[in-house]
Amino acid sequence: MRLFFNIIILTFVLFIAGCDDDDGNNLANNSSNNNNHTNNTQTNNNNTNNNTGSCGNGIVEETELCDGDCPELCADGDACTIDVMVGTSETCDATCTFTVKTACVDNDGCCPSECDTSNDSDCGVTKPVVVLVISIPYNNDPRIRSRITRYREDHPLYNFYEILLEINDDPVTDMTARGGEIKHNFVEVRNSIKQFQLQTGRVIGVWLISENVPRIWREESIFAIPSAFKASIYPLTSFADDYYISYDAMVGGFVEYEGATIGRSRGDGYPSDIWGAVLTPPAGFGDPYEMIVDFFDRNHENTLAPATQTALLYSDTFGFTSALPGVIENSECFSSDDTVFLGPNTTEELGGFSSFYYIMVHKQGEGFVPSGSSGCLMANGDAEIAELNTWAATQWFTNQLEFRKIGDDRCYFFSMLIDSESLPLADIKQTLEASLPALACADGQCVIYVMDALFGDASGIPNDGQWASFPAQQDAFETLYSSNLSAGNVLYSYISTHGSPDYHHFGITSQSVFESSFSALVYELQACSTADIAITDMNIASSYLFFGNAQVVTGYAQPSLIQCVDNNCFDFARFLNIRAGQPLVDALFDRDYSMHIYMGDPLLTLPTCVSTH
Repeated sequence: MRLFFNIIILTFVLFIAGCDDDDGNNLANNSSNNNNHTNNTQTNNNNTNNNTGSCGNGIVEETELCDGDCPELCADGDACTIDVMVGTSETCDATCTFTVKTACVDNDGCCPSECDTSNDSDCGVTKPVVVLVISIPYNNDPRIRSRITRYREDHPLYNFYEILLEINDDPVTDMTARGGEIKHNFVEVRNSIKQFQLQTGRVIGVWLISENVPRIWREESIFAIPSAFKASIYPLTSFADDYYISYDAMVGGFVEYEGATIGRSRGDGYPSDIWGAVLTPPAGFGDPYEMIVDFFDRNHENTLAPATQTALLYSDTFGFTSALPGVIENSECFSSDDTVFLGPNTTEELGGFSSFYYIMVHKQGEGFVPSGSSGCLMANGDAEIAELNTWAATQWFTNQLEFRKIGDDRCYFFSMLIDSESLPLADIKQTLEASLPALACADGQCVIYVMDALFGDASGIPNDGQWASFPAQQDAFETLYSSNLSAGNVLYSYISTHGSPDYHHFGITSQSVFESSFSALVYELQACSTADIAITDMNIASSYLFFGNAQVVTGYAQPSLIQCVDNNCFDFARFLNIRAGQPLVDALFDRDYSMHIYMGDPLLTLPTCVSTH
C-alpha cells in the first residue's frame, strides 16, 4: 500500500494582550476559528431562536448568523481566553466569544498581565512541548481541526508545535533533509522534530494523528519472523544517533544501519529520547474521520468528567503466581480487592489446570527468599541422606503427581506437581511442616519455603498460554473476558496472551471488538503483533481504541519476548509504573523497545491514583 501524506510546519506565535510569552511558550496557535479575542465577552442581540429563515439551506438569511458554516464548538487553542458558544448550529445563530482572562488562577496555563509568580503558578513557567504531527486531510476537516484545537485548550500546561503531514512517494536521497514549508516524507518529519528539539530542548513527545505510521525494516535472521516493514514510532522519537541509512518512500519505511538492533529483547536496540503516540483509525470499519471526531469528543468528556470506574481486569493465559495481588496492592492506581483475575485456576470455569510448586527446607529464617537451590538444608551422612530420600518419596497429597529432588542430590529442594487444581501455599507449607525430617531438623531451625510456579496439563506438560488441552476453559475465558469488559466498571484492562494483528486469545478479533459493547479507559495488550497497524486495515489494537470506549491502547507491532524471573512477569505489566498526576505515556510507552506502539491520548492521567512516593 502506498502512503500519501504531506507536512507543513506552522510556527507563528500569537500574542494577545495579557498573554504574551516572552519565553516562547506559545509555539503555534493555529486555530480554525477566525473570531477575534476581546477583553470583554461579546454578545449579539440577533441571537434568537425564532428565526424566520430557512435554517439548513446553506444561505445566511436576514435572521441567521450562519448557515452550513456554523461552528460546532468554540476553541481557539489559547489558554489565556475563555471560550463560549452562544446559540446553536441547529438554529443558525451560533457564534463564538473568546474573553481574555484577567484572574490569577494556578495551573490554568495562563499568566495574565496583572499576575506574577507570587499569585499565579503559571507565571514564569516554561512549558514542555508536545509535537503534533497531523495529516493534511484530517487537519483540513473542520470537525477534526476544531477538536484538536479544543484538545490543546484542555491541556493548558503544555505547548503544542504542529507539523502538517501529506507524504508523497518521491524517492528520498538525503537522510538529513528537513524539506521546505511542506514536508513530503517521514524523513523530513523526523529531522524537523530533531532540529526543533535541538533548538528548544523542551520537546517531551510526539503525537502522530494520521492515516499511517512510519515503519522499520525487520530482518528474518534477527527477528525470527518473515522479513517485512513493521510499524514503529521510533523514527520520530530516537535522535541520539543516525540510526537509519535509507528510506523506502513507497511504504514509509526506514532501514537501520547494521547492528542498530541486534534482537527482539529489551536492550537489543536503541532508546527513545522522547515518547511517541499515534492515533490511526482502522480503515476497515467505516469512516475514519467520524472515528477521529468521536475519539476527541470522548476525550473531552473525560476531561470534563473523569472516569469514575476503578476496576482492573487482569487476564493472563500463561498464568501468574500468588505474588501478583501483593504487587498490585503496592501500586499507586489499583487495588487487588478491585481486580478481576482471569487465568488458569482463577475461577471454577477456568479450573482444571495442574500446578507446579518449588519447595525448599532451609535454616535461613522465615524471611529468606531462595534464589535457585542456594541456601537449602543439606543432608549429611548416610542416615540423613536416607531420611532425605524417604522424605522425597512421600505422597503428601492425594492428587500429587510428582515430588522430586532438583539440584544437589543432598539438598532439600523439590518440585511438586498437583493434578488439576491449585493449592494454597499455606496449606502446602502447613502439611510439610507437620512432618519435618527429624534428624536434619533436630535443632528446631528448619523452615519450609513454598513458591508457586507454572501451570500444566494432567501429563505435566507446562502451559504455554495456548490451552490446547482445555477447550472448555478457552470458551469460558472468552465469555468471562467479554462479559467483564461489557459490565462498564473496568478502568484498565491488561491481558498477556498470544496474538496477531487481527486477533488475540481466546476468540477475540477486531470484528468482535467492533461489534461489542466493551468499555475500558485503557487496554494494555501484552500480546504479539496486536498493534501491527501497518499490516491490516482491521487491526485489533485500533479496534479497541475506537470501539472499546478507550482513550489509550498499547501493544506490539511484532512478536515480542517476555523474560520472567521466578515465574513472575511483573516487569512487563506496565500499569504498575503509573504514578499519580503523571501522564500515562510516561509509564506505558516502552522507551527501550522500538516495536512498541502507544495509541491514543498521551497526556491522559488516571484520577484514581494515590501517590505513595
